[in-house]
Amino acid sequence: MDQPPAVLPTSAKPTSARSPRGTIQCYLVCLVLFIFYSRFFDVYLTQYKIPATVLGITALASLFSGHLLQSLQYRVTKMLILFTVVLIVSSAFSVWRGGSIELITSVWSKSLLVYVLIVSLIQNWRHSTQLARTMAWSTGVLSVLSYIYANGESGRFFLKDGKLSNPNDLAQALLVGLPFLLMLFSQSATLAPTRIVSLFFIGILGIDLLHTGSRGAMVSAAICLPVVIATSSSKVKIGTALVLVAILASGTLAFSPALRARYLTFFDSTVDEDTSEQTAHVSEIAVASAMSRREVLLESVKVTLLHPILGVGPDMFAESREREAAKQGKHAAFLLTHNTYTQVSSECGIPALVIFVAILVSTFRTATRIHRLSSKRPEPFMKTVAATASALRYSVLAYATTSLFLSVAYQALLPTLAGMVVALEYSVARQLAAPASRPVRVQPPLTAAGLMTVPARPVIGYATRLKSKFREKSLA
Repeated sequence: MDQPPAVLPTSAKPTSARSPRGTIQCYLVCLVLFIFYSRFFDVYLTQYKIPATVLGITALASLFSGHLLQSLQYRVTKMLILFTVVLIVSSAFSVWRGGSIELITSVWSKSLLVYVLIVSLIQNWRHSTQLARTMAWSTGVLSVLSYIYANGESGRFFLKDGKLSNPNDLAQALLVGLPFLLMLFSQSATLAPTRIVSLFFIGILGIDLLHTGSRGAMVSAAICLPVVIATSSSKVKIGTALVLVAILASGTLAFSPALRARYLTFFDSTVDEDTSEQTAHVSEIAVASAMSRREVLLESVKVTLLHPILGVGPDMFAESREREAAKQGKHAAFLLTHNTYTQVSSECGIPALVIFVAILVSTFRTATRIHRLSSKRPEPFMKTVAATASALRYSVLAYATTSLFLSVAYQALLPTLAGMVVALEYSVARQLAAPASRPVRVQPPLTAAGLMTVPARPVIGYATRLKSKFREKSLA
């Protein structure tokens, strides 16, 4: 089991929670996460290159923060570096070296940079919880943008431009962000504006999630829900059940017949003759998609067994598949593995898969341990830490399950969650390692006002004894 360090790394002193420098660093990282996960600049102000500018400024802040070397001491950092080394070596033996190198320089390098920014600039628990709240607001903004601007011509929601142009990718982003919205809701006062707005976001998110038509997301939700119920308090269980009922009710009422038919292919792959032409077409596409995913999954396992050490090269599964088909005089559709784990194993080899799963498991176990230890602490701020850790572990669980149906191994989501967990762990390491202390009652100094609070009987008894001693001396 992962254990917290006895002391914090000594390469740099933690930034004070109240210092202007630490606050600016925190806001920069929050802005980076908002850009990555709200996708606001995929819709607005796209011509101003704001994401690249903010990312560059934050990278400079990390470089001069004095904590960059400190981040190299973390366990997850070492595993990410090892994973990167395997990617580079695999690229040297790739079926198309240029494509693999481009993936590392343009995609994976940014994902790794987000992790470095988080662990080097977030240095205390307040900033860690602020980062989690930023994820909540980012997910809320994404849900509203998806509802307003989603292209639903095919019956499924997705953003027309940007990273979330695939409905399944949008469903994963919403499902991974949902625990942070639930955290924001539970940590707000009953009638606080934050609670009302977060509840509104949760409702919109539920509608968007169901309208993505992502069957993988529904399976992931079905896997995560029992875990959440089994590991949560009674209040959270009731709240989760109510939120689920509200999401299902609001979503199913707005279902189109075509989208309803897509979900029904879970249970029956045949097409009813009485259905409309559009609904029948959607059902046929859904059935064909499920069949092709199954075939591609089996092919990715076969490629893994043929290239177990270094794979066919990062992001080269589809390219390798096309080349093999061309040798046989056939044409193969350009399809990804639709499974993150076989994506890593077939493209980078089994050692890379072991490292990837180790990062995922370590992140989940660390978040779980932080939640368990902090929830037992008497300090008031530890309740906020426990809520943040709980949101992180459920978000990691959502990522792990949705990745069974998507090819997202090189995207920034896992490094982001890993960085947030690592930052939270090392910001509360000393508090969690210290023995729990109970409040000690300190006797106040004796004052004239304090004498008025002394019980009357002891005072009277003491005065009586003094009077009797004085009489004895007088008689003597």
